[in-house]
Amino acid sequence: MIVVRDSAVIAGSLAHKPRQGGHTWQFLQYLLGFKRLGWDVLFVDYLQPEMCVDETGQSARFESP
Repeated sequence: MIVVRDSAVIAGSLAHKPRQGGHTWQFLQYLLGFKRLGWDVLFVDYLQPEMCVDETGQSARFESP
C-alpha cells in the first residue's frame, strides 16, 4: 500500500520586506491552516544579495547580521 499525503507549497516574499508583520502573518495563516488539515507544507522565498537592507532600509551586504 502506498500512502501519499497532500502537499502545499506556499511562495511569498518575506525575506526582503523587514518590519512587515501583517504580511508575514498572512503567509503564516496559510501554512498553519494547511498543516492543521494534515498537509505537508513548505514555504519558499526568494532573496538576491541586492535585495538586502539593514534596519534603516539602506542597502546592506548579504553576509551582514
